[in-house]
Amino acid sequence: MTSTHAWSKPPEVYCRLLQEFERQFDYPLTDTRRFRIEHSLDYERFFAAMGDSVTVVVENEGKILGVLSAAIRKLHLTENKTEKWLYIGDVKIEPSERGRHVLKRLFVATRTWVGNRCTKGYSVVMDGTGVTPHMYTGRLGIPEFRAIQSVKLLAFSTQSFKQHSVDSAMVHTSEDPSSFDEIMKAIRTRSPAPRWSIENITFRSRLSPVCFTVPRTGCIGFLEDTRSAKRLYDSDSGELLYAHMSNVQYESIEELVPIVVEAAKTAHTHGLTHMLLAVPATECSILTDAFDKTQYDVFSSTVYATEKTKGYEMPISSSEI
Repeated sequence: MTSTHAWSKPPEVYCRLLQEFERQFDYPLTDTRRFRIEHSLDYERFFAAMGDSVTVVVENEGKILGVLSAAIRKLHLTENKTEKWLYIGDVKIEPSERGRHVLKRLFVATRTWVGNRCTKGYSVVMDGTGVTPHMYTGRLGIPEFRAIQSVKLLAFSTQSFKQHSVDSAMVHTSEDPSSFDEIMKAIRTRSPAPRWSIENITFRSRLSPVCFTVPRTGCIGFLEDTRSAKRLYDSDSGELLYAHMSNVQYESIEELVPIVVEAAKTAHTHGLTHMLLAVPATECSILTDAFDKTQYDVFSSTVYATEKTKGYEMPISSSEI
């Protein structure tokens, strides 16, 4: 008998089944490299770090047929105006069940869980992924998700920054997570951009998160990883030891340079070989011009959403893709 469950915290037996289920799925990193995801035994941890979350599972007598995870997030457009968005990810369906009832079950259960708490949804997908949201939404009562934004993921080699120097006095750091949201409110850019509430950043990061700021410019970013919530594995070289520079805020993207340098150095001291940073595709070359081409690789992803953002770009962090 096929059953559908919506859990804020799936039972351990199902977490183990989900870990086994997701091993069959991989995703493009480059034209020749692919990676797979392995969530922790606390399967919900990755999405719970973003807000109120749910893991929806369709199963038949213990055999996983499909899974979808989601979190309700609060987007601060200004300090006094917010919007709520549903972030949807981790949509996986047993190949033999595609085109049948599983997808509809996943979305119906998710919609029931959300209720009237928010009406907007978005998702982020690596370019080259075989099945993207616009292919399976807009039917079966599922709202249509359209491509609204292109995002570049910069993967900086942390070792390459060992000899790269900046005026370290201009970059301030904080390792107190309880202060992060207040720091983000206080150090605003001269043209404040939308930002997500920082929920439980320590919930997903094995590395103790570090907040980097440049008070002179109001530039800010957070160094973390996701290895307490999920790990990435290359099909050839094993685990990808990646840090992330997340929740960045700036007026001009070149202001991120000193933060990138100092954060990459810090990541290297913790044994993390690369640091990922998500930036709007329209601004990517402005930032990369500050670095040697041997210091980074560039990957591409696309934001899909139920509606276009009005007057701003969706803030995306690599740690949340």
